[in-house]
Amino acid sequence: MEDQIRQAFSQEKLTDDIVRQLSKLCEIYELSPEELNDNWETYIIKQEATDISIEQIEDFKITVLQRWVEEESKNKKINTPFKKQSNTMDIDSEKVFNENSIDNLDSIITGITKSNKGKFPLLSPKRNSIKSSISNTPFSPTKYGNIEKKNEISSLTKKFQERKKRGELEAALNKDIPEPTIDFDISKEVSLELINKDQQIECYRYMFSKLNDIGEIMNKRIDDISELILKHNNIEYFTPPQIISSDEFVTAGRLCTDDIDIMDSINTKTNDRSYVLETSQSTGSGYRIKLNFSQLINEGKEYTIFPGQIVGVKGTNSTGNCLDVTEIIEPPPLPIPATNIKELSQYYGNGKEQPISVFVASGPYTCEDSLEYEPLDELFNNYILPEKPNVLILMGPFVDDRHPFIMNGETKLLPEEIFQKYISPQIQQFYKSSPHSTIILIPSLNDLLSESICFPQPPLDSEITPRNEQFSRNALGLPSDLERFHCLPNPVQFQINDVIFAISNNDIISHMYNEEFYRPARSSGLGSPFKGSVKSNHRPMDRISRLTRHLLQQHSLYPLFPSAIDEANINYEHAKGFYLNIKPDILILNSAVRLFAKNVDDVICVNPGQVVHKVTGTFSKFYIYPKDLTSYMKEVKKEEELTNFKMEEDEGLTKVKMEEDDDQHNMEVDQINIFNDVSKRCRVEIRRV
Repeated sequence: MEDQIRQAFSQEKLTDDIVRQLSKLCEIYELSPEELNDNWETYIIKQEATDISIEQIEDFKITVLQRWVEEESKNKKINTPFKKQSNTMDIDSEKVFNENSIDNLDSIITGITKSNKGKFPLLSPKRNSIKSSISNTPFSPTKYGNIEKKNEISSLTKKFQERKKRGELEAALNKDIPEPTIDFDISKEVSLELINKDQQIECYRYMFSKLNDIGEIMNKRIDDISELILKHNNIEYFTPPQIISSDEFVTAGRLCTDDIDIMDSINTKTNDRSYVLETSQSTGSGYRIKLNFSQLINEGKEYTIFPGQIVGVKGTNSTGNCLDVTEIIEPPPLPIPATNIKELSQYYGNGKEQPISVFVASGPYTCEDSLEYEPLDELFNNYILPEKPNVLILMGPFVDDRHPFIMNGETKLLPEEIFQKYISPQIQQFYKSSPHSTIILIPSLNDLLSESICFPQPPLDSEITPRNEQFSRNALGLPSDLERFHCLPNPVQFQINDVIFAISNNDIISHMYNEEFYRPARSSGLGSPFKGSVKSNHRPMDRISRLTRHLLQQHSLYPLFPSAIDEANINYEHAKGFYLNIKPDILILNSAVRLFAKNVDDVICVNPGQVVHKVTGTFSKFYIYPKDLTSYMKEVKKEEELTNFKMEEDEGLTKVKMEEDDDQHNMEVDQINIFNDVSKRCRVEIRRV
């Protein structure tokens, strides 16, 4: 059991005492290590500490597990907390949860709307939605509640000013890569270029969508991903799933939950019995067919599914009413980014370039009892201004529509005036003091500054009624320089030198956290029914890595469908704005789940956290080291056995030549592409403000 605990909690620092305590919890509450870890991750989301401790385990046991047992005893319900569904496809089996028995866990996560009772959606990156019985925050302002106990919250700013662990490292990736010493005298500007032509760079009118148009867009998306699956796996054709056949066939479509079960919110979240496959018009005339995963369950195979996932499915249909699944076929991986030597030599030609430093911070930027942005001041004065990163990325909300002072009309300042008074001076100071730096602003759906409340979201300086780009910037007190200061959309994909970034400021991780169903393999030797997946071994991924991996597999920064109610605000007419066409080197996902920095399929995936989380928060640093072109070309020469191959330097540009029969034939450098491999040369730090 202890080995299984260490494997399930592989992301935690576990002592022997902690492992023993967790093993006892598994025995007492009849939970597998994976199930215990899932519930632990749910609990730890709203905790300040990042390292697991005996005290936290005791609090977890009392506030989550024991409370559940007590409530279930009163209600005479089943006595297995949070247990995943049994290995049967019986739709009428007894439910695990009820809305009264899990009050505390719900308070840790988020509120439940009347129309969606029973689902427990995680809180997206914002303040609490309901009052938490164990929260240290004395009030939880949202659009559903008012300020309470105002006299108790007046000390939040004081607590921030007296905070401990300033600048402490909370998480890191590639610690073996040293933290560089930056020489500001030789630092130079970076190149920035948008890489997705479909990104929403202009404001648009919303609430004009027609159902037929949305249906066509969703249908085309199924066709596009299905075509990738077809070609990558050399499948001759897809068979309509409603065809009766005892022989195995392959079909494709989008995974959905049955309409009846959607009304029964427990089933849609906690089991795989309510899933159907929706085909496109070309594959199966839009037909929906029930999916039966019994064979995968009986064979003990691992699989993970969620609504909106587009996959190929292999199976049989002996009745015409249900597809018995034998294999799930994932879309092929995204194209791996590569850069040609000619371009790389412009960035790293002389071999003396310093690492690129990128700082990323996300709002809210002020405490709940103040609109004076003290944490933002600390962020700039203690970290950004002294270290002068090459790139500074600030993500909204900048003026949060959920701040209690704004919700209750306790400020006379307009949102633009708040921004101009408290945020713009910091940006302007950094802009002037660090002439080599590039500044990027990305909006949030909770920004009062943005005219758009839909995702994808245009930049802050865009307007529905356009005047000129500078008008909005002047109104916000922002720099007018279009070369070094950029207002970019949400989400956005861009390239800094040779490094491709993808950033989403819509909490897809939390939204998928509530919807994904995962069944681990019964034993490690049985493998996975997923075809096309990229795994080096059969060791299960932790949940956050698994959710992040879904985005890469589905070629989308928001693959969940239907989207989270009242939070995502997806405008599917502009859905191309969040499609992924190339594998990013760095994927930044702002989320309310616990901060993380992970390598997922050679993509650096980071949740930087928020600058203000309860009392204090976090931000992230990236140090991206340059490519060593000389060493790389020597490796190429060795691997290709090119004895007539040599390199030259010509006016700072790396030249590659081949000699044959005394004739010199220049090999054009732009014919040689090098994989970016950023995951091997980037150090990531997440630090406390």
